[in-house]
Amino acid sequence: MTKIRPNYKAAVQAMEVALEATLLEQGFLKHAPANYLLDCGTHNWRVVFGPEYRGIKGSFREAVGLVVPEWERIYREVIPETYDFATRMAGTSCRAHIEIDITGSVYNRQIAAHWTRVDGLSWPQRKLCELGLWPDDRPQTNDFRNQHPWYRHDYERGEDYVVTEGFDIEEIGRVFDTTWRNCAWPRIEPSLTTTGLVETWFSGFSFRESLSRAILCWINGDHEGSEEVVRNILESGQETADEIRDRKLKLREYRQMKKQKPKDFERRVRNAQASAREWADDARRFADLVGMRLD
Repeated sequence: MTKIRPNYKAAVQAMEVALEATLLEQGFLKHAPANYLLDCGTHNWRVVFGPEYRGIKGSFREAVGLVVPEWERIYREVIPETYDFATRMAGTSCRAHIEIDITGSVYNRQIAAHWTRVDGLSWPQRKLCELGLWPDDRPQTNDFRNQHPWYRHDYERGEDYVVTEGFDIEEIGRVFDTTWRNCAWPRIEPSLTTTGLVETWFSGFSFRESLSRAILCWINGDHEGSEEVVRNILESGQETADEIRDRKLKLREYRQMKKQKPKDFERRVRNAQASAREWADDARRFADLVGMRLD
């Protein structure tokens, strides 16, 4: 029988009543009493309930994490000086390249439902909404903790946690199970294959995402898709300052900046050009590393 450390007692009890049966049913394997792993081949998803939060008795934090080992290996060969972009999940030693939380998925579901109600809004416009640059009436906050008094937020540190002392742990478990099935699992299930992972989590909106998408496409055997992404990054690296300036001025925010703070606007243009060239160099190193023929 596995010995449970005192500061993990609440996490283990909550996991047993909340998600253990559901996770096992969905193919996860029990790695530790409050730690479940789903091996997808090229990547894995992990669900953990962590130890007590900052010594608060009967508390725990929860997290869902994605790790793609081969992506990290290639990325580090391409950019050796890169920082450790893996986070530590919910106060444990488990690493994640992408981390979400089960309860936060409620808000993501609200956002998804909102977009289905908005007619004629394209994907770039949705991104502008997320950046606050497009009129939008979407939900602005996660109201999960307002509905459940046992779900707490540390405003100073910006971290969420659950307290079980004085609350029905069976009820907490039911809420977590329902939230996992309805909100979190639907975000994860499409990405159990590498192809699904690329399309679901690496859209290519930023240069970092684009390079990651190219690496994942290559890992998945989609060499044509990888080459297309690399060529797009290289093409962006050839943009002139005038082209970048014209593109930015299509957005109201930058038109206002150019008018009110012309020096700041020009600095943004220079920074964008320098960044594009740096990412183009990285993309070229990746192409050389894997033997991609671009001529």
